[in-house]
Amino acid sequence: MQQLSQGIRDAGLRLTHQRLEILRVVAADETHPDVETVYEAVRKRVPTNSLETVYRTLAAATAG
Repeated sequence: MQQLSQGIRDAGLRLTHQRLEILRVVAADETHPDVETVYEAVRKRVPTNSLETVYRTLAAATAG
């Protein structure tokens, strides 16, 4: 999770509670979840989260 959150910081993004929840879901999943699966899991805890936020967060976290 630390590497993922560092990717967010390196991309110049803030680690908001929405982004942290996205990273928690990804880090806790032992499979390779698709974006929609991550989105649905995050929406249970953060209903205001958007699919766009999930896409941008995952792209930033895995860049480089």
